[in-house]
Amino acid sequence: MPRRRFLTLHIISQGFDLINKARDPGRLLATGSRAAGASLATFGAGAQLHRHQKLFQAALGHMVDAVFVVSREGRVTLSNTAATRLFGFSHFAGVRDATAEFPTLFQLRHLDGRPIESPEMATSRALKGETVVDDDQVIHNLVSGQDRFIRVSSAPIRDAGGQTVGVVTVARDVTEL
Repeated sequence: MPRRRFLTLHIISQGFDLINKARDPGRLLATGSRAAGASLATFGAGAQLHRHQKLFQAALGHMVDAVFVVSREGRVTLSNTAATRLFGFSHFAGVRDATAEFPTLFQLRHLDGRPIESPEMATSRALKGETVVDDDQVIHNLVSGQDRFIRVSSAPIRDAGGQTVGVVTVARDVTEL
């Protein structure tokens, strides 16, 4: 199971790497798409990139696990439908806008009830370069009082130079298990 979770994070991270490279078409053509395993130069970068983005967006939207992309500054820049449901929002803007208010809305806890401090959070650890796999946590909703048990994995998203530009976090709600 940890190997599968790592592979999922790796594929998602490679997808975000492709999207970052799309901002510089020359780099995109030069490096191609490792995630798709095909050279975009061969097939026409514009159309191929558009198809990859559409496929990636569809896959992300249909995942049952919550997926968050967090910037180097700690802001949620992308999330899927499962992520909005996990935190009880109706759309991405709710998740994005709640980033600064997160400590007043939710408390992350270890399974033994101790609060998870900011440096211990999977996303914070991934921003420092660590890959976190299957970290069990509790999200306590401070408004409703409801607890949700989650299994979190986070990995750094790196640019072509190897610098961490963000983090992809996958969270599975295991409350009912």
